[in-house]
Amino acid sequence: MTDIRPEKHRLRALYRSKRKSLDINRRRELDLLICENIAATAEYSLAQSVLFYYPINEEIDLTPLMTRALEDGKRIAFPKCTDASRMNFHFVASPDLLIPGMYGIPEPGGDEPVADPRSKRALCLLPALCFDRRGYRIGYGNGYYDRYLSNFSGRCIGVIYEDFITDVLPRGRFDRAVDLIATEKGVKKAFAD
Repeated sequence: MTDIRPEKHRLRALYRSKRKSLDINRRRELDLLICENIAATAEYSLAQSVLFYYPINEEIDLTPLMTRALEDGKRIAFPKCTDASRMNFHFVASPDLLIPGMYGIPEPGGDEPVADPRSKRALCLLPALCFDRRGYRIGYGNGYYDRYLSNFSGRCIGVIYEDFITDVLPRGRFDRAVDLIATEKGVKKAFAD
């Protein structure tokens, strides 16, 4: 079996550099369009809870969608690392209540209720450095989302800029695909095999 780690490492470096080179004002425009496109989906409308991420390292900022979700009466949750390999999502009343966590990323304090990964009325929004058309992603390489999604029953939307989608990415046996991919140009069904 071929070792895909060097290729994933190369792609991480390539897409990190590409993302850093985007103009901050252009990024803000694209981020807002992505939020609007996600909010227009049936998956968002039907969701009782939305599992967000806190944006770091030039990730797409979904703050406007967080605000809208609360206004729409949805519960919002954020990931909290439980150890070096696992995470859970905890509900919060506001993103302002997050505190620096294991990697310095703002996360819930831990006393907040845990979102049930088996809920079919949950929508998980996944960050990435890039996606392929089948819905597979290259993240930061720790596998937290892949482990979480292995027991997740809701719908998953990958969040990415259109130019960060490629035809095929290398993937391992534990990599999980998303159901949909949201970009500034719309939301597309992923074609996982």
